[in-house]
Amino acid sequence: MRKILVLILLVGYVSSCSFIPLSISDANKASDFNLMLYRLHDGQSISQINLNDYRGSTVGLNFWAIWCMPCRREMPVLQDISDEFKDRGLVVIGINSGLEKDADNEEIVEFLNYLNIDYPVGYGALESNIEQDYSIVGLPSTFLIDSEGNIRYKWLGEWKKDTLYNAVTTVLDN
Repeated sequence: MRKILVLILLVGYVSSCSFIPLSISDANKASDFNLMLYRLHDGQSISQINLNDYRGSTVGLNFWAIWCMPCRREMPVLQDISDEFKDRGLVVIGINSGLEKDADNEEIVEFLNYLNIDYPVGYGALESNIEQDYSIVGLPSTFLIDSEGNIRYKWLGEWKKDTLYNAVTTVLDN
């Protein structure tokens, strides 16, 4: 009984989490990382990326896992927002925080192709500390990083499309 109560409280806490806007004075610099990319098609020429490669762009950084249902619901919305704002300088990057840490993982590749995800999606190398550097305590976790590398918004849990849309617009307009 006690385990069920703890589980209910934990689920309630995570589901009630929302986004935290950060002012420029409070903004933290985004930690740099290397990300190994999943091979979504044979013609894919890039196998890894570095966050610093996107300096000058606004970056939506989304930590997810295939077993996380809110993460699965967010991904098509992230693709829509990526498509809508990429000409204005938005880059969406997905980081799999699950255990599927190889570029050819069939389940992950099929899942991403099924959703028609074309923004970069990958995972940290086994020795990387990406999740620790961003203090990931639950999934999904999303960060909005401005063109100067400052974390301007962070979310724990599933967000509403209009909330993310408004945050992206605010960061791109400033």
